[in-house]
Amino acid sequence: MTVDVWRPSSFVSFLLLWDRAGLTSSTNRASFIHAGLCARYAEPHRSFHTVQHVENVLSELAQAGATGPEFGLAAWYHDAVYVRGDPNNEHASAALARDELSGSGATDLLVHRVHDLILATDHSLHPHCRIPSVTPVTLDEAFLMADADLAVLGSSPDTFAAYERGIEAEFAELVSPAYEVRRYACLERLLQQGSIYRHPRFKGLEAQAQHNIKRLMDELWNRMPMDDPWGKTRAGA
Repeated sequence: MTVDVWRPSSFVSFLLLWDRAGLTSSTNRASFIHAGLCARYAEPHRSFHTVQHVENVLSELAQAGATGPEFGLAAWYHDAVYVRGDPNNEHASAALARDELSGSGATDLLVHRVHDLILATDHSLHPHCRIPSVTPVTLDEAFLMADADLAVLGSSPDTFAAYERGIEAEFAELVSPAYEVRRYACLERLLQQGSIYRHPRFKGLEAQAQHNIKRLMDELWNRMPMDDPWGKTRAGA
């Protein structure tokens, strides 16, 4: 089987990113970090939050012109820690990035920027509340990082359906209607924030994303039993 050494998740691509970030010249260190991240994204409970998602985010950032190494490193680390349903995933991922990059010769500025760009992908918070008040990351950069992470929401119906199947598979242990209630509430909170996308580069995806999400919410709603004493009430009925 032929391996594409230039695909965004390959070690060759990661090593180029490593070098552009000015990190330690030790190939062994870069290999160790890359292998550790790939192992995390290959954890058995992941179906959507995999290395393919990392590649998609890297691609969206590249197309948006965000070629600085801090964006690439933030993309690699932003879902490195993924515990299903844990609201602290982004903070734990940012802490992991801070620790590993600090130990790899990164400047304090680079570490700080990567850390705060990862926090920008915490979509449970309002977009203006995700990064610290004192940060080297601009609001425009934070919006760009967050929107690249959510680009799949504005994808074609088939791609969006595949995304949703991956999310549902990650919560396979939830017995219906627990998943439907939880997912409905999550999507409802996202819509309540107003626009899904805040950066001009992604505004063109807004209408499709709204359509995809509202249609999914209708499907989730219809899957909830009418006589369930807590399901539709908790979902907002």
